[in-house]
Amino acid sequence: MKTLAIYLMCGAATPKLAEAAVEGGADIVELGFPFSDPLADGPVIRRAGERALGEGMRTAACLECLAATRRR
Repeated sequence: MKTLAIYLMCGAATPKLAEAAVEGGADIVELGFPFSDPLADGPVIRRAGERALGEGMRTAACLECLAATRRR
């Protein structure tokens, strides 16, 4: 049996995207918290983190995003 895991960077659309991923068959949804110095991340996740930070996603906002995603 295979497992479909989806990675989403925290952002305003994340709860809706996570819900769509689960409806589409995702078994696991991992939420990423942006980091200002992403040394180990590849270019796609690095850009997603930069965008999230630009939108004001900080730890408190990410925790709110996580809670909203769990409620959905």
